[in-house]
This record gives sequence, C-alpha cells and structure tokens, in this order.
Amino acid sequence: RAAAQRGASAEVLLAKQWQYDAAGDVVQKRDQRYGTTSYRYDPTGRIEQATGPGLPSEVFRWDAAANLVSSDHPGGYVEYNRLRMFDDKRFEYDAYGRLVRKLSGHGPAREQTLEYDDWNQLKTVVTKDRVGVSTTHFEYDAFGRRIRKLNGSYSSTDFLWDGMRLVQETYHDRCGEEALTYLYEANSYA
Repeated sequence: RAAAQRGASAEVLLAKQWQYDAAGDVVQKRDQRYGTTSYRYDPTGRIEQATGPGLPSEVFRWDAAANLVSSDHPGGYVEYNRLRMFDDKRFEYDAYGRLVRKLSGHGPAREQTLEYDDWNQLKTVVTKDRVGVSTTHFEYDAFGRRIRKLNGSYSSTDFLWDGMRLVQETYHDRCGEEALTYLYEANSYA
C-alpha cells in the first residue's frame, strides 16, 4: 500500500509505502523522509523486532499468555505489559497495576503521585516540580463517569455526559469559562 501527499503542484511532498506479509502484518514501512523500517514477527503474529535508519534495533519478548514481558530498546523498558522507563521518565505501579508514581527529568525534575478511590478511579494527582506543588482532584458520578477536575484553587473543568458519551467540557478559571462541545453521528461514538 502506498500513500502520497501532494502540494499545489504535481510534486510529491511526502510519500510512504507499506509492505505486508501473507498474514497481513506490516513487514516494511518506507518513508520518504525517515527511510525504511523493517518488522519481524513470531509464528503467532507477535512483533519480535523492529529496525530502522538512525534507530537501534528493538527486540520484544512475550510470555506464554501473550503478555509483553520485555522490550529491549534504548531509552525504554517494559515489564509485564507495564512501561517502567522511557527516555527520562520512570513509572511505578501498585499491586493492582495502577500507575502510582511518575518521575520525569533528571534529578528528578518532576514527580507525580497518583491516588485512586475504592472503585479504582483516579482521585488525586500531586505534582512536585521546580515551580512548587500542585494538586488535581477528580470527581465522579454514580455511573463512574468523571464529572469534574479541580486544579488546586485556580481552575476546574466540568464534564457533561449523554449516557456514556462525553458531550461537553467546560473549563473555568479566574478569566471566565470556555466550553468544548462534542458532536456525534447518530448511534455512534464518533
């Protein structure tokens, strides 16, 4: 399969091509700007390796239950389907698999601590960085839908739902409010 983007003239501005194997998996991607990336899969169709120009080879390992147990590539580390490290970010999880701590930057420059309620819904995020400490709280309705996000004492966002579809976000701060409304096609989530 190939795709090309053209400008006002007939000149191709950006071209990409994908090559697939008999199982329908992408085995090669050619990008006019970034070169060719190749992919290799195991007999069950799980990705084993990805290589490309300017990028070191990425190697992926899976357990018998098809869980990604590790991926070897610079700057990133995955363990039991959980991202543990990526570039300058480190992630910690609790016994339920929920993200509970994120460290960013060197030093670290930023630390986020996440807390959950008894229904495993994100309740509070405390962010510590060079600027100081900020706390964000989240509120939910009886159906488990997020209805409010409170950013300390300076701003909030209210969420309006139609069934399980988010239809509006209203942001409030000292300058007033701004609403973002979502429109959906009938009987869809798009």
